[in-house]
Amino acid sequence: LYILPTFQCNFNCKYCHVMSNIKDKLYKDRILTLEEAKKGINLFINNLDLNKTKHLEFIFFGGEPLLFQDLFREIIHYIKTKEIEGEEKILKITTYLLQYTMT
Repeated sequence: LYILPTFQCNFNCKYCHVMSNIKDKLYKDRILTLEEAKKGINLFINNLDLNKTKHLEFIFFGGEPLLFQDLFREIIHYIKTKEIEGEEKILKITTYLLQYTMT
């Protein structure tokens, strides 16, 4: 599951593929809500074919996914609370020099 918290970024790179591909500039400043993230995660998990999957991947993408670290932390916590028997959860992130320490 790709989770895109925001298109916002801490840089303003001229070559950025993300910002240059946003056709609707209204999405540029939008921030994913925790409720929207939970709905997407639940939809993803509830529609899994557990006979065909060995692990669940949650990929944080954006803009800069760590701009809103409280939201990031809450989404990670929510993913950790989801019990799926026999499933390994893999978290990946594409980041642009911001740091986050898991606690």
